[in-house]
Amino acid sequence: MSKYFSHRLAILALAGALVAPHAVAAEPYADTRAHIENLISQYLWAFDTQDDDAFASLFATDGEVVMTGAAIEKPMIFRGHEQLRAFVDMIRKRTQMPEHAELQFSPNIHLTANLVLTVDGDKARSKLYWFTVRRGANVDQITLPNPNPSFFASLGRYEQEYVKQNGQWMFKRVTIAEMGNAPAASADSAKP
Repeated sequence: MSKYFSHRLAILALAGALVAPHAVAAEPYADTRAHIENLISQYLWAFDTQDDDAFASLFATDGEVVMTGAAIEKPMIFRGHEQLRAFVDMIRKRTQMPEHAELQFSPNIHLTANLVLTVDGDKARSKLYWFTVRRGANVDQITLPNPNPSFFASLGRYEQEYVKQNGQWMFKRVTIAEMGNAPAASADSAKP
């Protein structure tokens, strides 16, 4: 082996050793999607059980919830863990659920569908639909007829931003947009 070739080989080996610790292979898309889908499910469980600590823990330190929609005049923003806990407390008061009601759920159960996810390194974005089912009276629905069945209550869309910190995906921002009914067009407004 020539001296020139062995020096070149040594330089390449040294360059590889310097770069290797810093080069981290990107997580496969399927793994990222699975982690983010699990994060969304944890969010929904924390939201529906109104567990403010579990809810806040899913967000980056400066993470936020932004509420918009047909019935909201201007966006409501809850930023940081303290305000995120206050957001859950606000929802608890609206649904009149007792604080720390272990293994109980709010009257509304949230479900999601049609997740579209885009990943860019340690950041990601998604959009998906959400809808709620309002639970009927808490009766034995297996053996007794339920006089107050559950029903569809509301729907909207989430736009979510994620960040990966210390190897874990977290919410950076969750925008909740409730879809409202558009005002019905009057017969007069339909005339040319």
